Amino acid sequence: MSKNLKRETLQKEALQAVLDNNGSGILCLATGVGKSKIAIDYCRLLHSQLKKKFKCLLVVPTEKLRDTNWADEFCKWKSKVVYTDCVERTCYASFNKFKHQEYDLVILDN
Repeated sequence: MSKNLKRETLQKEALQAVLDNNGSGILCLATGVGKSKIAIDYCRLLHSQLKKKFKCLLVVPTEKLRDTNWADEFCKWKSKVVYTDCVERTCYASFNKFKHQEYDLVILDN
């Protein structure tokens, strides 16, 4: 089995584990496994299945991750519409400003 096929299998299994747990859970995976891809796949799934507008909060440690890296990931996986329409972004330092908001998904990246 190739490295990419193993990675794809692990990504699908991780997403399925979250889905099997009623959409909640924590994924803690090594660098290079594809945590961002799993999160983006889940965003796309929720975006397509929810009857109301999907709302996601992405919380990251740096402005570069917030403004550039995650935008690039969503574009790479052909999900720019989900990113621009449904994902609010903030850094950990400003996370407290969102404490009374409700989201369908919160992604805490580190």
